[in-house]
Amino acid sequence: MDPAAPSSIRALLREHGLHPRKRLGQHFLADGNILERIARLAVTSPDDRVIEIGAGLGGLTLRLAALAERVTAIEVDSAMQPALRQTLGGRTNVETVFGDFLNLDMPHFLDAAFGESRGVVAGNIPYNITSPILERLFEHMDRIRRIVLLVQREVAERLAARPGTRAWGNLSVFAQYHASVQLEGFVPAHLFLPAPDVASAIVVLEPHPDPPVAVCDFATFRRVVHAAFGYRRKTLANALVQGGVVADATMATEILLGLGMDPMRRGETLGLTEFGRLANAVHSTGGREPN
Repeated sequence: MDPAAPSSIRALLREHGLHPRKRLGQHFLADGNILERIARLAVTSPDDRVIEIGAGLGGLTLRLAALAERVTAIEVDSAMQPALRQTLGGRTNVETVFGDFLNLDMPHFLDAAFGESRGVVAGNIPYNITSPILERLFEHMDRIRRIVLLVQREVAERLAARPGTRAWGNLSVFAQYHASVQLEGFVPAHLFLPAPDVASAIVVLEPHPDPPVAVCDFATFRRVVHAAFGYRRKTLANALVQGGVVADATMATEILLGLGMDPMRRGETLGLTEFGRLANAVHSTGGREPN
């Protein structure tokens, strides 16, 4: 059975005595055309090896497996196992792993899924843990060739946001430091079962061969970015102080003026390159050690 329509999803859930679990963010995409599009955005070569995050009932898994050499599908809800087995129908190029993606030994998991090559990550991921999932992926971008995810529309817009816009924030900066980001279409809520409260979007991340800005110390870069957006209503100089990045306003002002930046600017107006330059300057002066 292919769970790609409301009727087939309901039938599969009913057959196995399953109910979507809100706590796990279970919303099953009930549109075969969109599932096929996600799969084709993810798999661009028959040699691709894919990790799918959140296999659910297997609608996307089935389509990924038809295109890729190998699919490793991880699902946190072990109750899905019989339904997933029925959907996949004994496909030999799919391995299902039941566990929490956020608790995996990532180096070992990536080696097992991808071998020595760089692979693809795809999935319809739970809205409530999107940021932690992305952060884990960003830590291992050297092993990943492409990421294609179905996420909450607001998150997708934040990932692709430009400096100075309302959507521009921590997630935008870190995503665009690691990858180019492209929105590939919106998916209305009524195409899911059960329907979520918000629309979704397909987003594609292509890891940069090299970061677009040279950063001397990523921990300092992270602290600068978090300070800038953690104190949006403050001037950049004050945000650096309040965020514990530098010791006082005098140091912050000197650093900013030395870079030709107005200390009265808001941090949210800085672009990726400016954040990199600022982080490097803070690092070179010593700034303030994190607690």
